[in-house]
Amino acid sequence: MGIAPYGYINKSHEDGKKDIAIKDPEASNIIWAFNEISKRHIPADHVRLQMNKREGVSM
Repeated sequence: MGIAPYGYINKSHEDGKKDIAIKDPEASNIIWAFNEISKRHIPADHVRLQMNKREGVSM
């Protein structure tokens, strides 16, 4: 299993099974970004710049 995408975290269970789980506040940032892009009011690049200023972003 590789690195989990932004907004998720890698998890290992006691039985050795690996999984990914939602990680807040990053996951809420991704949800916000997708909602903003779907509105089509501002370009995706501007959404990306605004998202990078939000709490929890560590890129």
